[in-house]
Amino acid sequence: MTIPGVNKPEVNLPEVNPAPVQPDAVRGRGQLLLVALAFAAPLLIALLLRGFGWEPVATRNSGTLVEPPFAIEDIALTLSDGAAYQWQPMEARFHLLVRQPESCDAGCAELADLLHRIWVAQGRRAERLDLFWLGAPPPEATRFRHWIGLRSSPLLDERLAERGVADARILVVDPNGFVMMRYGADFDPSGLRKDIARLIK
Repeated sequence: MTIPGVNKPEVNLPEVNPAPVQPDAVRGRGQLLLVALAFAAPLLIALLLRGFGWEPVATRNSGTLVEPPFAIEDIALTLSDGAAYQWQPMEARFHLLVRQPESCDAGCAELADLLHRIWVAQGRRAERLDLFWLGAPPPEATRFRHWIGLRSSPLLDERLAERGVADARILVVDPNGFVMMRYGADFDPSGLRKDIARLIK
């Protein structure tokens, strides 16, 4: 309440100045920024290099990646003896798929022998690699424990043609039944062996 004739005393409040920023706080923020940059820089560099199409030589595949991979596990495949092939993804097996629609000549037998040697070269890890051979079988001598003879499949041929890989000599199929890599007729056996080793390691 204001009383007439009485002057209100003037109150002088002390001036409040913001606290000065301590040098230690500045250094702390700078160090945090440097740590963040140290973690982010490799990712940014990798994204930039990938954007220009570069990748380390050590990570390049000999085969050509199928992009996007596509499934064939929905196609009923029939074993040579007439039984249905059963996919078993829990066993984490990869598969090499070879189609040999005509009779197996000398070149076919050489391919079967080569794939046998590539399989053996994987050592104990070879247990995770099967060979699907569709059509005319190779000689008995070139077949091995994980050689799986399959009958030709028009539905499979149609699927491969739709995806543009019908001309591939060898296809790599992952444990879930997705075609993920292809090799032409002039593929490098050493490159195939190394690709397989990376997949089943």
